[in-house]
Amino acid sequence: MKNKSTHGGRRSGAGRRFRKLTTSEKMLVVDALKGIILLRFNAGAQIALEVEDAIRLQHLDKKWSVNRDTLLTKLKHFNADAALGLLDAVDKFWKQGETK
Repeated sequence: MKNKSTHGGRRSGAGRRFRKLTTSEKMLVVDALKGIILLRFNAGAQIALEVEDAIRLQHLDKKWSVNRDTLLTKLKHFNADAALGLLDAVDKFWKQGETK
């Protein structure tokens, strides 16, 4: 019998949630989280708060042509696993830039 890890299951669910974000929404999240250190144990709540602050202070919704309320609703429905998947994707985005 094959042993399924919770890590693998977590990623598949997180990936589905992440794919529900538009490209502009993803870029807004990446932009909002640059230079921010998040604690993984409450990443879901932190992501939504950081994005909300970045929209309010930096007007990232205008920059990325994103509906603020729609994006925040999506982020607030991310569970812990989806939030960790989103953080992993943001981290990979920034690491790609470092290798170029």
